[in-house]
Amino acid sequence: MAAAWVKFRRREVVEKFDGHSLESWVAYNVYDSMWEYKPLEASLTLHSALISGNLKASGHRNVAGATMETIPALEWETLTLSVPSAYRGLPSSRKDEPWLNIRVEGSDVQKLWRAPSDTEGRTRYDWATVTKIYETVLMEKSGCAKSEDSDTRYI
Repeated sequence: MAAAWVKFRRREVVEKFDGHSLESWVAYNVYDSMWEYKPLEASLTLHSALISGNLKASGHRNVAGATMETIPALEWETLTLSVPSAYRGLPSSRKDEPWLNIRVEGSDVQKLWRAPSDTEGRTRYDWATVTKIYETVLMEKSGCAKSEDSDTRYI
């Protein structure tokens, strides 16, 4: 379930709601005392990712015989996302649900909202080694070539 991944980014939480009734997800969100893990902050919400087109969703139009199709990003601007559905509020206080069985690709969700284990504790460079090399170069600066017309040294 995409909403569970965005909120907690823990496979155990997602698996808890995979294939279960969606009402259990709603109840889980109401009673935060049920949470085994703290929710993670997300700079991008599921709804804003759908509006911007960074995340694609598909669903069935709410008409008989409809087939699965991609929901246009423009459509999300007028919809209120209330997992597991999306609706438009009508003047009569009723809700219009134009799309049913809304789905997103799990891999697309995981690209936008990385698991903490994917981002923590890893850096692109071994900064201790880079710092050591930099300090060594500075110490050996006297051995660098010097320009004749300036004080600039080239490494």
